[in-house]
Amino acid sequence: MENKNIYVGSGKKFGKFDNISISICLEDVKPFMTKSEKNGKHYVNLVVAEMKEANKWGKTHSVSIDNWKPDPNYKKETKVEEVPVVNTEEDLPF
Repeated sequence: MENKNIYVGSGKKFGKFDNISISICLEDVKPFMTKSEKNGKHYVNLVVAEMKEANKWGKTHSVSIDNWKPDPNYKKETKVEEVPVVNTEEDLPF
């Protein structure tokens, strides 16, 4: 499955603590909103990435939709570590 970046905004660093101010286009984000089953609020997962160089407007970061989805065909293999058997009767100091 291809995860193509969907650009929705930009930002730039400011201040002495490397804060990043971003702006996003709500019309572009709205189709990607998901409603939380826990609280009924709508959320959008975003990725803020630093650009190689600032653009002509001085923006240093890009904002895109985080559209990553787990692969439904992926099966995680779990390994069980062998635990050495300890003979507690022989190991007791008394």
